[in-house]
Amino acid sequence: MTPEIEKKLSHLRKILKDTDGCAVAFSGGVDSSLVLSVAHEMLGDRALAVIATSSTYPQRECDRAVEWVKSKNIPYVVIASEELDIPEFSKNPTNRCYYCKKELFVKVREQGEKIGLRHVADGSNADDASDHRPGMDAACELSVLSPLLESGIGKEEIRIISKEVYNLENADKPSMACLASRFPYGHSIVS
Repeated sequence: MTPEIEKKLSHLRKILKDTDGCAVAFSGGVDSSLVLSVAHEMLGDRALAVIATSSTYPQRECDRAVEWVKSKNIPYVVIASEELDIPEFSKNPTNRCYYCKKELFVKVREQGEKIGLRHVADGSNADDASDHRPGMDAACELSVLSPLLESGIGKEEIRIISKEVYNLENADKPSMACLASRFPYGHSIVS
C-alpha cells in the first residue's frame, strides 16, 4: 500500500473515531463494507450497521449483508425502506435517487438515535463526486457523513485497503446498480 493510501486511511479512521459513534447505511457492497469495518475498528459497539430491505434491493443482497455483519460481530438492525411508496420516487424523475436516499438516511438516523448515536455515515467515495448522484444532495441536507469521500478515497483505493488491511472477502465484489436504474427516467416505477 502506498504512503498516500496510508495517509487517506488514517484520515478515514480519524473521521470515524471523532464521531464517538455512528450508524452506517450498510448495503453489503465494498464501499459500505469498508466504512463499517473501519467504524467498528474505531468505535466497537458504537458502530451500528443499518441494513434496509426494499423492492429495489434484491433480498439475497440483504441476506448476505446480514450474514456478513453477523460473521464480524457487528451490531446491526434491519429496516424496511419502501421508496416505491414515495410518489416523487415512483414518478422516476432524474433526481429519483434523492427521494430514496432521503428516506433511507432519515430511517438510519432514527435507528442510531435509539441507542444514542448522533451521526450517520454512508459509503459515497471520491469517484462518486464526478457522477450524477442526486442522493448525495440528500446526504448533504441531512448532514450524513461520507468519510470515504472526505478522505479522498476512490474505488480502487477502497479495494486495495479492503484486501490488504482488512482482508475483506468482498473486496472485489462488482458494483451493483439499483434495480430502479433499469427504468428510463420519466417512466413510472410501480410495484
